[in-house]
Amino acid sequence: MKTLLLWPAFREEYTKYPPLGIAYLAAVLRENDFPVEIVDAAGYTDYEEFEVKLRENRPDILGISVLSVHYDKALEAARIAKKVLPHIMIVFGGAHPTALPELTLKNPEVDIVVFGEGEWKFLDLVLALQKETGLDRVNGIYYKVDGEIIKTADRELEDNLDLIPFPARDLFSMNEYLRRSPTLPLPYPATSIIPSRGCYGNCRFCQPTLRKLFGRKIRYRSPKNVVDEIVHLKEKYSLKGLFFADDEPTWGKKWMLELCEEICKRQVEIAWICASRVDTVDLELLSAMKRAGCIGVGFGVESGSQKVLNYYRKGVRVAQIAPAFELCEQVGIVARANIMIGAPFETKQDVQETIQMLEKVRPDLIAISATTPTVGTDLFADASEKHLLRKESLSGYDRLNIDTMKRELSDLEIKQMIGDIVRVYKRGIMKIVINPLDLYRRKHFFYHVFMHWFTMIRNPSVLMKDISYYLNYAKKERVG
Repeated sequence: MKTLLLWPAFREEYTKYPPLGIAYLAAVLRENDFPVEIVDAAGYTDYEEFEVKLRENRPDILGISVLSVHYDKALEAARIAKKVLPHIMIVFGGAHPTALPELTLKNPEVDIVVFGEGEWKFLDLVLALQKETGLDRVNGIYYKVDGEIIKTADRELEDNLDLIPFPARDLFSMNEYLRRSPTLPLPYPATSIIPSRGCYGNCRFCQPTLRKLFGRKIRYRSPKNVVDEIVHLKEKYSLKGLFFADDEPTWGKKWMLELCEEICKRQVEIAWICASRVDTVDLELLSAMKRAGCIGVGFGVESGSQKVLNYYRKGVRVAQIAPAFELCEQVGIVARANIMIGAPFETKQDVQETIQMLEKVRPDLIAISATTPTVGTDLFADASEKHLLRKESLSGYDRLNIDTMKRELSDLEIKQMIGDIVRVYKRGIMKIVINPLDLYRRKHFFYHVFMHWFTMIRNPSVLMKDISYYLNYAKKERVG
C-alpha cells in the first residue's frame, strides 16, 4: 500500500520552514513499514511535474495536507490524480478539511477527510485500506458511501507525544528550506521544531479550529524527547537556530523550566525563539529560558485598544503588555510585538491607542499584518454572519491580503496605518541608537540582529533578500 503525501503549494516559493504536519504522517507510516514519499509542490512550477510523479510512483493513496489558501490547488491536484489513477484513494487532512469536513467531501475528487490530529488516524486508515476491513472501523474520519457522508466515532488524542517519531524531514528538499533566511533574530541556518500541541487560549481568530485540531488542553513532549530531536537536528543539519513552532510553550511554566534544565544539563548550544503571551512570563521563567539559549520571544500583543483585545477574546489587559517587555529587556531576550490591524469595527482612534502603546513599550521587533478571517474560526463566522466577507474563493483568505473583509477602516487606510506603525517603530529604534544608556540596555537586541545577518555572509543573495524584506516591510500587505 503505497502512499504519496502532498503539500500543495504549487508555484509558490519555499517558506522559511518545512510543513512538519505531513512529515509527521510520513514518519509514522515509515515506522510501520509502509512505503511513503512526500511531494513538496513548492518546488513545482506547474501541475505537469506532479502528474509525472504520479505516473512514476503509482501510489494507492494520495494524502493532501490542506490550508485554506491552498484549497483550490489541492482540489486541482486531486482532479489530476483521479485522471491519472482512477482508483487512487484521495484523502484530505489539515486545518481546512478539519474546519469544513462535509463541504470538503462534497467535491467528487475527495474520498476521505481525516479530522483533526492525523498521525494515528491516517495509519489506521492505511491499515484498513490494505486489509479491506471497512472504513467504519477507522475512528476520526469522514467518508462517502453512494454520495452519503458518514462520520465515524472520534478517536482520542495521543497524550504521550513521545510515541510519535520525529518528522521525516529527509523526505523534503531540506537544503531549500535551510538556505532560506530564518525568522529574525535567529542565526542562519535554522529550522523549526514542535515541542507541544494545543492552546488554552480562546482567541476569536484561532478558535475553534485549534481545539478541533489539537484538543482543549496543551500536550507536551517530554523535555528529554525534545532535546533528543534538537541534538539530532544539530548533528544532521549543522543548525545554529531553532524556531519553536508551537502555540503557547510558556503557558506550562513547570514544563518549560524542565526543558531549559534539560538543555543546560546536556550542554546543547542552540539559539532558539518561541511564541508567548504577556500574561504567562515572569523573571524566573525568562531567566531560565535565556540560560538555555532562548534569544527571542514573540508576544501576541495584537492591539493597544482594550476594546479590540476584548473582541479578539485575548484574555489579557493592555496594562499587562509593558511589564512583559520590560522583563525581556531586563533578562536580555529580544521581544517582538505581533500586531493586527483591522478588526471589523476598529477605528482610527483604536489604531492610535496601539501606536501609543508601542511608543510606551518600545518593542525590539514588531510583526504587523491586517486582520484576516481564517476559515473555520469564530472571526470568520462572525464576519460571514454580518456579511463582511469579500472573497468568493476560500483560497482568497490569505493573511497578506488586506481586502478579505469589509471593515470600519478602508483597505487603503489599513495599509497606510501599517506604514505609520512601522515608521513609529523605526523612530523608536533610532532614539535607542542615539541614547547611550538605552543602547546599552538593548545591546542584546543589536547583537542578535547583527549575528542574524552576519551568519548569512557566505550567502550574499540570501542576506540581501532578507535585508530588503525588512527595509520594505510596510509594503508586504496587498490591496486587491
